[in-house]
Amino acid sequence: MLILSFLFFKKKLNDFSERCGIASFIGPKRFRPPALIINDLPDNLDAILISHNHLDHLDYPSVKELNKRYGERLTWFCGRGTRQWFLDNHVKNVVELDWWEEYHFSVRKDSF
Repeated sequence: MLILSFLFFKKKLNDFSERCGIASFIGPKRFRPPALIINDLPDNLDAILISHNHLDHLDYPSVKELNKRYGERLTWFCGRGTRQWFLDNHVKNVVELDWWEEYHFSVRKDSF
C-alpha cells in the first residue's frame, strides 16, 4: 500500500505530534487530537511521501516512531536536499527526487 501525502498526511505528518516546532515543547499546540496515531496505520505500509521539510510537514518525533515501527521495510520518498536529514536521523531506504524526476517503485508481494 502506497500512502501519499493526501491520505494520512492531509493534515501534515505531525498529526501524530502534540506541537509544531523544533522541539516537543516549542511551537503552536494543536487544538484537536490527531485523527489517527501511528499504531492505527496498516502493518503492510510500503512507502511514505514527504512533500517538503517544513516543521509542520516533517517532524522528528513522528519520523522516529514510524521508523521504529516499520524500520527498513518502509521506503521514504523526499524532495531534493532532504535525504541527508533522514540518514542523519538513522532512517534508511530514502529515495530523494527532484522536480519531474521519476522512480519505479515495486510494492512487496506481502502487501496485498
